[in-house]
Amino acid sequence: MMNDPEHAFTERALKQRERILEAARLCFLKRGFHGASIADIAHEAGMSPGLIYRYFPSKQAIIKAIIERQLESGRRALEEIKSAEDFVQGILNAIEHWRSGCANHMNAPLFLEISAEATRDPEIAATVEEADRLIKNHLLEAMQRTARSKVLYQDPRRANARILLLMSVVEGLAIRACRDPQLDPDLLRCALTKFIAGLQADEREYAAAAQAHSSCTKT
Repeated sequence: MMNDPEHAFTERALKQRERILEAARLCFLKRGFHGASIADIAHEAGMSPGLIYRYFPSKQAIIKAIIERQLESGRRALEEIKSAEDFVQGILNAIEHWRSGCANHMNAPLFLEISAEATRDPEIAATVEEADRLIKNHLLEAMQRTARSKVLYQDPRRANARILLLMSVVEGLAIRACRDPQLDPDLLRCALTKFIAGLQADEREYAAAAQAHSSCTKT
């Protein structure tokens, strides 16, 4: 029941945690994980540092909570990419969400912070590694579904090489799109379409795929 004191406390606590996490997200975007202090987060949230410690035992606990939220957002974006009828458009939609800086979507600057933190914290490294494994599986499913020839994915090593290249390009494009707000969406689509066509082609088809999309270099 809504009037139950325990339920009301839980709801209030969740709202306070969300308030702290949103303030922390903004501070981390401005100063990075280690540049932002608990005092900065408290000021952004409009509360005392002591109140923050009622909900999080340390700044590292806040960092880990932010990372979990970001990775969960990434997982939702992958589900949309995997199920999209237009694979390229699905990726472009995800990149646009990341560029928007919305709290509900993966954020490219925080992605870089997470990647750096994973080199210092084994627990975070394990979480990121698990997220990477899930990303690879989702992208592999999407690439297999859209490939003209399923033979391309019969060799696990070659399939993994294709997915590694795709992941690297998509992550790089997300960062590029944030750094260059004026990036032409049509050019981005053309480049991504050409790249994926090359990934999905075998050696004999690659030259034909490159020629079919050569108009990208002329625009």
